[in-house]
Amino acid sequence: MATPVGHYLVALAITQGLAGSTKERKQGVVLAAASLLPDLDLVAGLYVGDFWAYHRAASHSLTAALAFGLVALLALLLFRARRPVYAATTLFLVYFSHLALDSMMLDSSSKGGIALLWPWLDTRFQTPIPLVPAGRYQLSEVLSLANAAVVLWEAVVFVPLAALVVTLRQGDAPWLRAFTWPRKTAWIFASWFAVAVLATLALG
Repeated sequence: MATPVGHYLVALAITQGLAGSTKERKQGVVLAAASLLPDLDLVAGLYVGDFWAYHRAASHSLTAALAFGLVALLALLLFRARRPVYAATTLFLVYFSHLALDSMMLDSSSKGGIALLWPWLDTRFQTPIPLVPAGRYQLSEVLSLANAAVVLWEAVVFVPLAALVVTLRQGDAPWLRAFTWPRKTAWIFASWFAVAVLATLALG
C-alpha cells in the first residue's frame, strides 16, 4: 500500500482544491488526515493475530467511503456546522482517495488491490497498470531504505500536485482565476478517480 505520506499529500491536494476560503484551506490541512482512516483495518487484524487479516477489505470499499461520508454529514448537521454538504463531500473524497491510490499500487500478492465492491463481491480490484510503488509494513522494514525510497517517490510526485492546486486556487492572475472555481477543481479530481475506478472494474 502507499505510505501515510502519499495518502495525506493526495488528500491535501483535494481539500485545498475544494476549499472556498482561507479558513477552509486551513481546515483542509486537518481534514486530509481522514485519508488514513481506511488503514485502521490493520489494527483490527492485531486482535486475531494476523496483521493483514482484514487489510484492504471492508474499510477499503465504496460502501465504507459512502458510510463515512454519510455519518460525517449527519454529525455536521447535528452540530450545525457551516457548509455541511461541502465538508461531508470533502471527507468522502478524502476517504475515497485512499482507495483509489491503493488500487493503483504495484502489488502482486494474493491480497493486492482493494475490495471495492464489498460486501457484494470479495473480488479485489487493481488498475491494470500499477502507478504507485508499495511500501513495506513489517516491523523490521518500516524504517528500511525501501520505504524511504517509496516516501521519496511520493514526495516527488504528490508535493508538486498539492502545490499546483494551491497555486491555482490562490492565484490572482486572470488565467489562474479561470481555474479556481471549486466545481472545476472537484470535477478534475472526480474525473481522475472515476477513470481509475472504471479501469479497475474493466480490466482489474
